[in-house]
Amino acid sequence: MSAPTLKKKELERLLNSIPTHPSPKVELEQHSTPSTAAATMLWMAEFHYHDISRARVVDLRCGTG
Repeated sequence: MSAPTLKKKELERLLNSIPTHPSPKVELEQHSTPSTAAATMLWMAEFHYHDISRARVVDLRCGTG
């Protein structure tokens, strides 16, 4: 198993820099995932399960993206 090239805290910082939806509507389920949660999910998917590298990833039902 190779060492991660991106530290989890750095991934969290990068995700945190993405602008949030300017005026989300609850009825459309437009809400942001906290950067800590998103970084943890991505980190585990890649560095624990090896599910992301060299794979095509489709984010279906991602709302505003």
